[in-house]
Amino acid sequence: MEELNNIISQVFGIKQDQIKDEYGPNNIPRWDSLSQLALISAIETHYKVTLEIEEIFQIMTIGDVRSVLAKKLNQNKESLK
Repeated sequence: MEELNNIISQVFGIKQDQIKDEYGPNNIPRWDSLSQLALISAIETHYKVTLEIEEIFQIMTIGDVRSVLAKKLNQNKESLK
């Protein structure tokens, strides 16, 4: 998910080699509530998805971002069938 890494890097102002699935607000200084909203917005715009509030509240780490997005993209594929 190179595109997702680009989005994460831009939103949080970190290099891509600093992106680790276990990292969250405690490891990424610019990760606060506003930057998390910016991340969600950027993901929704780029991937043309809408995350539900429950999905957004599940996001505590980079790994959670990947998991929620993968599930959402999979759901969208299934609904197109």
